[in-house]
Amino acid sequence: MLGSEGSCIVSKSVPSPGTLNSTFSLFVRNDSGYTSPAMLAGKPIAIEVGTGSYYTTVSDLERFMPKGSMKLVQVGEPHKRFLALLNEEVEAASLLSPWADIGKAASFVEILKTRRSNPTTIVVRRDDDPDKLRRFFKATNAAIDRMNKKPDDFRELYFSKIEPALREMPARVKKMAEGVRKTLPVPKWNHWVAYEKRDFDKTYRWMVERGLAPRGHTSEEVVAANAKEILG
Repeated sequence: MLGSEGSCIVSKSVPSPGTLNSTFSLFVRNDSGYTSPAMLAGKPIAIEVGTGSYYTTVSDLERFMPKGSMKLVQVGEPHKRFLALLNEEVEAASLLSPWADIGKAASFVEILKTRRSNPTTIVVRRDDDPDKLRRFFKATNAAIDRMNKKPDDFRELYFSKIEPALREMPARVKKMAEGVRKTLPVPKWNHWVAYEKRDFDKTYRWMVERGLAPRGHTSEEVVAANAKEILG
């Protein structure tokens, strides 16, 4: 985002208990012998660079070790991180629902549950039509209300979104996933609301302090000036 003149952040959905963006966890294999996150210092941990799994893992692990002791390995999408852990290519993996739920069925051990507080954000083109965006967020928030009210009605649809990835899995994982299918918790979402200058300032300061972003940038480069007008 920094240095991009064609796009900006317009909205955020904050994590809270039960929301999808609060389901990040670090998992290890049940025979790994790891009993504390501190034992993962210098051990390869599967993440996806530049995404929630990366920054969330840094934030969660820094309670147990300095950043220099974290060996974060680029693997990619959640199901690929799941496979990397299953195949013993890494010692731990950052997973979120529904792969976290399937991981538990596969006897993975949740060694560190996230304390994530930073929101999920939506980036748009600066020249997008504000009326179109307003209609999009109104419809999306209405859909969130429907899902949050009756999550069980959406379980099959939710599970169907991972079925293409399941085709890459060994037969035993497919079998475990089918066992999870009927009981899979459907995560909630909080409403999309306006992303504000203070949101950027807090996140940017955190990133700069850890060497994850260059100094010298401002919220005006990133935050949509009309976010409150669009989101209300």
